[in-house]
Amino acid sequence: MREELQVLQLQIESIRDENLQLQAELARVQSERDEAIETRDDMLSTMDQQPAGAADARGQARAEQPDCRAPSEKLKERLRDGHWTLCRQGGGHPVYKRTVVLQDATETTVQVFSHASTPSDWRGMHKALSELRAKDNGVLQAMPLADGAQPALFVRLDELHK
Repeated sequence: MREELQVLQLQIESIRDENLQLQAELARVQSERDEAIETRDDMLSTMDQQPAGAADARGQARAEQPDCRAPSEKLKERLRDGHWTLCRQGGGHPVYKRTVVLQDATETTVQVFSHASTPSDWRGMHKALSELRAKDNGVLQAMPLADGAQPALFVRLDELHK
């Protein structure tokens, strides 16, 4: 029985020592956390106090970075932004159409754009982007495909009203 008590006392002392070590480790981690919070707050306060030109310069530097997206992604975005409607996808060439109001026009015009789904040349998507940009020359207003020719003024007023 006496031996069992001694074993239990040794276990209790071991647990106390481990507890003290854990408390010391907790105090160290809390101290490091508090220092990190102070550093973060200092950095945030200095960022808030920087002159407006510094923030504009950072934003301008980001804006000047080249667009590194894949050409196919750029093409999809350009088609969406230009109000192109997919009319047919056959034979590997999707065909898109949109209704536009050109400069000095009295009626709307339907523009058609097509490109290869799987270009055989690595420049194929770049060429398609170039052709799509060329379609925007002289366009005052672009909208999804409309039925038949509509008076340009009516279409522009309708778009402005929306």
